[in-house]
Amino acid sequence: MTDRFTYNRIVVPVDGSEPSLAALKYATQFPTRELVLLHVMVDREVIVPDWILRRDSARTEVSLNVRLENLAEELRTPEREVTVDVRIGDVAEEIIRAGEQSDLIVMMTHGRGAAGRVLFGSMADRVIRHGTTPTLLVRVGELTRNPKIPDRVVCALDGSKIAERGLTAAIEVASALQLPLHLVRSVGLQDVKERLRQERTDRVSPLQMDPGAVRQNAGAGEGRSERLPGIKGC
Repeated sequence: MTDRFTYNRIVVPVDGSEPSLAALKYATQFPTRELVLLHVMVDREVIVPDWILRRDSARTEVSLNVRLENLAEELRTPEREVTVDVRIGDVAEEIIRAGEQSDLIVMMTHGRGAAGRVLFGSMADRVIRHGTTPTLLVRVGELTRNPKIPDRVVCALDGSKIAERGLTAAIEVASALQLPLHLVRSVGLQDVKERLRQERTDRVSPLQMDPGAVRQNAGAGEGRSERLPGIKGC
């Protein structure tokens, strides 16, 4: 077994919902030197007067920081530091920015904040489309409520350079969790037909062969016989 891979920094966006806390629980399975609890407060300046925004945001931020700090304290270990990062702005953009200095982002596919607003879902799609940090999406469901280590890591390849970029992240995940890594490539019927057609084109037919070369090869074989081992001549 190779040495276990350890991440330097993992970011987990949390919004107080059950799925986000489950994603956090899932992230704690990964060995990392620093785990960041990221909460993004939606920027309401366009619809709320600035003086109200400052007052409400200050009150909310104090309460939120206390809850996040308590949660962080529960997750701290001698090998892992847990920090809190509270921001105001566009959720997806802030997650992407926070991930720029991290090795991995772990987040759920869906979630709702305390006020019932959908804070993730389409946000997760934006993060994986526009971000550059490897992102692990945790699906909402029974396994989310009771996360467990998978049996293996599967990396899908299609022969492209883009697909191969995911191989490094897959190797890191497999090494961190000490799991076997399976490389899978699906080949479509059209690809098989194209390959056979190419091989048929590359194969030289007898009509295309040089007559002089054919006679030379035939003459080289005259007067010479080889006996195959294990077979007696008549």
